[in-house]
Amino acid sequence: MPSSSTEVLLAFRDRWEAVEDRLFSWPAWDAACVLLGFVSDDFFGDVRAWIIRHGRAAVDRIAADPGRTGPR
Repeated sequence: MPSSSTEVLLAFRDRWEAVEDRLFSWPAWDAACVLLGFVSDDFFGDVRAWIIRHGRAAVDRIAADPGRTGPR
């Protein structure tokens, strides 16, 4: 368990990057392009951040099956 604010921030950054990496795949990028049109590498980072902000269930669903991006 982190004990200082710096450790908390570093732990958050590490976790955020791990989840971003989980969403970084060609199928996820392809799904973003189908939904949004052209998606640059910078914009795909924004898409991944948007997915992460929607919570673990959204991340798990999209990481498991990027082609099924609609609500269940």
